[in-house]
Amino acid sequence: MINDEFESKLQEFTVWALTIGRYSESTVKRSVRRIRELSKKINVMNPSQKEILSFFAKMRERGTKPHTLNNMRKDLNAWFRFLNIKIELPKYKEPPSPDPWIPTDEEVLRILKASEFGEKGIALRNKLIVELLFFTGIRIGELIKINLEDLREDGIRIRSEKEKLKGLLDCLKK
Repeated sequence: MINDEFESKLQEFTVWALTIGRYSESTVKRSVRRIRELSKKINVMNPSQKEILSFFAKMRERGTKPHTLNNMRKDLNAWFRFLNIKIELPKYKEPPSPDPWIPTDEEVLRILKASEFGEKGIALRNKLIVELLFFTGIRIGELIKINLEDLREDGIRIRSEKEKLKGLLDCLKK
């Protein structure tokens, strides 16, 4: 019964997170997975701050990285807001992110050339995927959501991961 109640709450949380919480679909799926996993270790339905902080302390002692702890913390904070539980977990200090890799023109050309290998249809698809990612700056989740009817003569209709229409991108013109 408790498991059914928990799964029902997770479904309600999914609706809340996508609408009121305004989280992206991929974020919500990840959060639900993580909350389900955390429920095996801590009481997520009726938590005490002491229990939660003790759990995080043990995770830290075991060598869990701050980034991972912060991801768990964000998901639990959203879950607690949904349940109207007044527990706010502190953020862990993370080392600064390394500079992002920005490929040189030569590296871009090599990657584009590498995408052209294989059976003709697959190679064409791969080249288009690589070109869209390089030349438009769209996210992978946005790329996945492109449908055939989104292809236009003057561009491609891109939906953001937050389900808002970004508009037309003239990504195939050079």
